[in-house]
Amino acid sequence: MRSNSTSGPVFYGWVVVGVTSLVLLITAGTRTAPGAFLLDMEADTGWSKGLLSLAAAVGLVVFGLAGPVSGALWAATAFVGRRWPRCS
Repeated sequence: MRSNSTSGPVFYGWVVVGVTSLVLLITAGTRTAPGAFLLDMEADTGWSKGLLSLAAAVGLVVFGLAGPVSGALWAATAFVGRRWPRCS
């Protein structure tokens, strides 16, 4: 009888879940951190809260629009086999 054991002490799927959760927590913290420093940024730059909020909103829109583009580029390199230059 064969046993269904994994190759190591920890199932690799849980490692992926843990790393993904950690990355999501870090990115969520960095995306929401400017709200805590809004008054300091306003005093330092002389910009109004509205202008700072507009800059943050534009950043979120660009971040959202870049997701499908970067996903398409990743899919092209992963499934087609071509080498695209990585800019990260």
